[in-house]
Amino acid sequence: MNDPNASVVHHISVSSHAPATARQAVREDVSRTTGKEKLADAQLVASELAQNVVRHSSLGPDDEFSIEITVGVRTIRIVVEDMGSGFSRDELLPPSEDPWSGRGLRVVDAVSSRWGAERSSAGGTMAWAEIDT
Repeated sequence: MNDPNASVVHHISVSSHAPATARQAVREDVSRTTGKEKLADAQLVASELAQNVVRHSSLGPDDEFSIEITVGVRTIRIVVEDMGSGFSRDELLPPSEDPWSGRGLRVVDAVSSRWGAERSSAGGTMAWAEIDT
């Protein structure tokens, strides 16, 4: 993306490949002038938000969700929206006993500058995160 504040929307199938596809979309869309650390942070956030869709949305492999990536002068914004049952930020639960599960939104919170999640008026969930560059 060369235009500041330009957005690109990708549609990704709800599958085990969704997190990797979300990371690839960020890699393609984020400016080459963004530092490696901020690019890695944006990829991690996109991956975690995509994984939440796969695990918690109640959608199946024939369904899709969208990821919108906006690169601004000082911020990378990632918005993931799905039509599944989802969650809101207020429903964030403590991590599970499983060391490999239940920590995704805590990672998003730690890596992003700001984030949120809410049920959309059309149904489903919209989760977003911003990373200051």
